[in-house]
Amino acid sequence: MNGKAWAAAALRREDRRLREDVEILKRATAFFANELLGVGVLNADEFRLNQLMGNAGGSA
Repeated sequence: MNGKAWAAAALRREDRRLREDVEILKRATAFFANELLGVGVLNADEFRLNQLMGNAGGSA
C-alpha cells in the first residue's frame, strides 16, 4: 500500500470513528434531555431559558 492509499484508509477509519462518536453523543444528549424534561426537573421553558442564558442546568 503506497503512502496516499494508506493516508486515505486512515482518514476513512477516522471518519467512521468520528461519525460513531457523534451518534453516541446524539443518543446521550437525547437520553439526558429526556431525563431532565421527563421527570420534571426542568420544564421545557426553563430548559430553553437555561440554554439561552448559557447555564449548564438548574432552575432559571
